[in-house]
Formats: sequence, C-alpha cells, structure tokens
Amino acid sequence: MKYRPEAIKEHRLRLGLRLEEVAERAKLGERNLRNLERGFQIPKADTLAKLATAFRVPVSRFFAA
Repeated sequence: MKYRPEAIKEHRLRLGLRLEEVAERAKLGERNLRNLERGFQIPKADTLAKLATAFRVPVSRFFAA
C-alpha cells in the first residue's frame, strides 16, 4: 500500500474542519500538518494514528489499495 498525503486534506475538508482544528484534535503542530497534507513530509505511524483518531477513520484510509 502507498501513503496518500492528499487523503488528509480530503478528510479535513469533508468534515468541514480548518487546519487549525485538526492540528488541535490530533495534537500536531499546524506547520507539521500542513506539510503532511502537501506531501512534504512522510508521517510516522503514531502521527497517522493521531490523525485517524481525529477524523474517526481507520489508518488504512491514508493509503491507496
């Protein structure tokens, strides 16, 4: 499976959340989250777990089948 950075932004927009709100929910820095959305950084497993919890989705949603 391949990581899809655009999935983070897709989930955020689908839920109508601002970047700041997701960063707060996931306990991540805004700059870090922005870089993850743009694909400038590859997230660690714990970061993906935090995002999955914030979006209430399984971690697998951030990967292409």
